[in-house]
Amino acid sequence: MWDVLDLLEIDYSVGPRGDAFIFAWDRDERTPSVHVNDTLWHDFGSGTGGDVISFIESYASCSFRRAIEILERQEGSLLNDVRHRNPTQVKAKEPQNLTDKFYSETSQPGTWLRSQFIAKHQLPEHIMGDWNLREGPGGALWIPHFHEGITPMVKVRDYVTGKKMSVPGSMAVGLYSMAGEKPEPGMNWVLCEGESDTWTLEFQLTEIDHEWQAVGLPSGAGKWEREWFDDMDLSKGVVCFDNDVAGERAAQQLVAQLGLRRITLPEQYNDINEAHRDGYSVAMQVQELML
Repeated sequence: MWDVLDLLEIDYSVGPRGDAFIFAWDRDERTPSVHVNDTLWHDFGSGTGGDVISFIESYASCSFRRAIEILERQEGSLLNDVRHRNPTQVKAKEPQNLTDKFYSETSQPGTWLRSQFIAKHQLPEHIMGDWNLREGPGGALWIPHFHEGITPMVKVRDYVTGKKMSVPGSMAVGLYSMAGEKPEPGMNWVLCEGESDTWTLEFQLTEIDHEWQAVGLPSGAGKWEREWFDDMDLSKGVVCFDNDVAGERAAQQLVAQLGLRRITLPEQYNDINEAHRDGYSVAMQVQELML
């Protein structure tokens, strides 16, 4: 289970008994209610639980077969004891359209949320409008992920508690980009992790060259689908992930499987936005790569 939490980039802290509690991913809660130990998980809020495969099925809203594919991309194998399970037991879910929910439960960001956004990410205020970021209940930041005319995923950032979550019903079905658009033919692009890195990188790239676009993985480095890159020129792609085990592993896979070029952050920075706050521009590093 610890390998799976690292793979999905879920924060946890192992207690003295060798277990942990993490926040549920399908509802809002102030106290984490999902119990995890070496091999099993149990959600005390819903009564569900199981092994590593069922955890990925639930967390990623995916089928048994897709959960297996996610694990099989990792070095080594976590599957030795679970191959007897029947892949027909779980059916893939169709993404919901959360567009109406997003707009009905949010408003334009107020002064406090704008100030928190600027202070946290060191990005100009107009970024919030460019990416259609809105204010939800409790002053939290609601982040829509657009895809083919709908909003299948909405992420939430609470700047008071530092908690990050997805709105119930959310499902990652494509790359995160401005207005949900893929890079146009012939355009260079950089793949990164998460929303704040994508905002930062798009801002930096626009400052130096309009022929580049930033795209992000909606659920972190450990979760991506090959079909998300259909119709994209892979020879134009560069990957820059976080300086952690999950980021390193995923970057190596994308280079090997898709042939992307790669840049790495200086070791003192964990991610692109952290580097940006210290005055370091990943966009300049991208530009140097192309010379």
